[in-house]
Amino acid sequence: SSSEVMKSGDTVILYHKASTHIEESKFVFLRPGEKIKIARANIRHEDLIGFPYGTVFEVNKGERSAVCVFEQNSHEQLLEEILASGNPGSSINEVSKDRDNRVLLDKNALTNGKESSQKLGADQIKELKNSGMNGREVIKSLIENSDTFKHKTEFSQAKWLKKKAAKHSPQFVTIKPTSLTLCQAYFMKCAGKINYMREDTLGRILTMSNVQPGSRALVVDSGCGLVLGAVAERMGGYGRIFHGFNGLQPSVDAVRWMNLDKDAIASIVQFPLSELKFCARMQRGLLELEKRRSSKKAREEGSASGQTDQDASADPSGSTALLQHCMAASKDGKEEEGEMEKRQRRVDGGYRAGMSFRNDEEVPHTKLSVGQIQEELERGFDSLIIAGSLDVNLVVPPLMHLLQPSAPLVIYSPTPQPLLELEEFLIQNEFALNLHITETWMREYQVLPNRTHPLMQMSGGSGFLLTGIRVNKSAPPQVKVEAANVNSAKEEEEMEMESEEKQEGREDEEGEGEEAWVLRVQQ
Repeated sequence: SSSEVMKSGDTVILYHKASTHIEESKFVFLRPGEKIKIARANIRHEDLIGFPYGTVFEVNKGERSAVCVFEQNSHEQLLEEILASGNPGSSINEVSKDRDNRVLLDKNALTNGKESSQKLGADQIKELKNSGMNGREVIKSLIENSDTFKHKTEFSQAKWLKKKAAKHSPQFVTIKPTSLTLCQAYFMKCAGKINYMREDTLGRILTMSNVQPGSRALVVDSGCGLVLGAVAERMGGYGRIFHGFNGLQPSVDAVRWMNLDKDAIASIVQFPLSELKFCARMQRGLLELEKRRSSKKAREEGSASGQTDQDASADPSGSTALLQHCMAASKDGKEEEGEMEKRQRRVDGGYRAGMSFRNDEEVPHTKLSVGQIQEELERGFDSLIIAGSLDVNLVVPPLMHLLQPSAPLVIYSPTPQPLLELEEFLIQNEFALNLHITETWMREYQVLPNRTHPLMQMSGGSGFLLTGIRVNKSAPPQVKVEAANVNSAKEEEEMEMESEEKQEGREDEEGEGEEAWVLRVQQ
């Protein structure tokens, strides 16, 4: 909440609106003794520490120093105060809603700069600032020395005041980093880092994935970690989040900017995607997939198994080649010399990235081994979230075998073509149902008296989402199969015992018949 106080070591977003179309936001780690430049002034970090999030600061640029004066009013409140202040009969209060701008003349343009509607020049304004006058007082002096301000309409006056306030009374606000505010700041500052994902799309990802406290979520975020941080924030430290990364270590800059608590950070486990080829659960899933494909093609075409194998080898998803690679990598438990050391180094790279989230000794960073990672992958997951620049047609098919039945899956892509190919693959292999590809569109409105309308400039798109529910058409669980085998074995033993008893009964009858025949012969 905004009532939380900023402390040393916390992160904060500084937002400054220079004009209607120019906005500025900066991410800051608060450290005493350091400075940050915003609103054309150098601000000391210690001037921000101790104030709550959401505080509006006004920069005092009299000496261009790092002095930051705390003000309770925002720009809008400042303009209302200026319009409502002043003595009766002064130029500030001479406002008429019936006036228009037809009588206004640009003296500066008509006289080539010899005359101006503003009596104060640049040197005089600079002297006022150097004398210790704050921004509000400078704006009041500009209004009193303006020949045209009292003839402007109410809307023109408000527009003029906003322009002067941004120039002579610059302000910035401190914002607490959350998944929402970080998404807005990244989208405004560098949208490419988050793959042009807006806050409405991020909200739909969290909703459709059904992540909640206690879940086991599988996340692959190859961007800056915004989706990973949002999932950790939603779960609140309850449950486990497994983040798969490609390369030596993950890119999780957005998570570092979020002031997550120690439980939320401890719930994140980083693992390299290269560990998937050693996962026994995925190997079983790929074997089942190959069997299902072979039987399906045999039924449809009625051809020999050799022909079905040839057709299965032309798999566009590459699962057959991946299966062969997996089986070759884990055959008889034999690996190349030094392979375990390489795998452990990749796992340690993810552990070091987790250690960089917070420099807090109280955070229980758990260092997992390769074997522990495989055990966790074997348990499966409740939801799958894919977001980033990786090829979803290569990443998603192996991960589908790690999902529990009825688990939701959400895949984000800036373009629709990869999702269309992936949807076709999931339908053909009966991996998921209720598949939908959607695009969100958000339109922001300006809500002001007599001026409510959509904004003139807004974002046209925010990527595409493929959502669905995992279904499992594999064989029954191994436990039930074993139970069925045990029952069938008992039934066979009972049948054998019955047949033996019947056989003995027949032998006894035959023996009695022979004795009776001997007796009849003797008689």
